[in-house]
Amino acid sequence: ASVNIRVPSGVAARIRASGALAEIKVDRNRFPREGGVYQSPDYDTAPNKVDVDVDTGVGSITIS
Repeated sequence: ASVNIRVPSGVAARIRASGALAEIKVDRNRFPREGGVYQSPDYDTAPNKVDVDVDTGVGSITIS
């Protein structure tokens, strides 16, 4: 299976993604990796934000 998650512009995100045999692609320009998470640089102060937790076994996940 393939899943695409799109975070609207103007919304900050903190993304935790893991998968055993999954291909996980995150837009690192928009969500640079900090430690074990991908996070918008303005996440802490953003008025609009979302937390995304993805845990999958197989497939493809794209987050942009």
